[in-house]
Amino acid sequence: GTEIMLAVNMGTRGLKAALDELEYVNGAPGTAWADQRVANGGAEPMDIKMWCIGNEMDGPWQVGHMSPEEYAGAVDKVAHAMKLAESGLELVACGSSGAYMPTFGTWEKTVLTKAYENLDFVSCHAYYFDRGHKTRTAASMQDFLASSEDMTKFIATVSDAADQAREANNGTKDIALSLDEWGVWY
Repeated sequence: GTEIMLAVNMGTRGLKAALDELEYVNGAPGTAWADQRVANGGAEPMDIKMWCIGNEMDGPWQVGHMSPEEYAGAVDKVAHAMKLAESGLELVACGSSGAYMPTFGTWEKTVLTKAYENLDFVSCHAYYFDRGHKTRTAASMQDFLASSEDMTKFIATVSDAADQAREANNGTKDIALSLDEWGVWY
């Protein structure tokens, strides 16, 4: 089976909007946002358990782009509040937008170390391109077919950052990887 995963907006919104969205989606009737959901045709709470806190917040193309330190503080605060509001949530921090980002690896370590206690997953985004798709040279095809090696390195880097965050916090839980954006483009 599958489960729905939703995201809260961290670029132009923050703590209050995240809690409002959580109430709208999962709240029992009798609160302002849950009653709005009922008025919109959703009588029963949706019981969504997995939430992304922002998306690709390291990307300069994002409105509200943040440094690793800024996002670490913001995600820690929002994740803590969401877990206080509802038990049983699984929260996903934004990882780097891709291995090509200049802060890849450092972003994950910074964010996960600061917000370790309140997080369950870190998002991983990986897309692979056949850059030689118009010419189909042997070298371009070889490079494209070696994408799996890059993915292995990508996963190892993020996993190492999660392990370092656990050690820095003297923690016992593992931060899992959420491969929530991936694909092959040609």
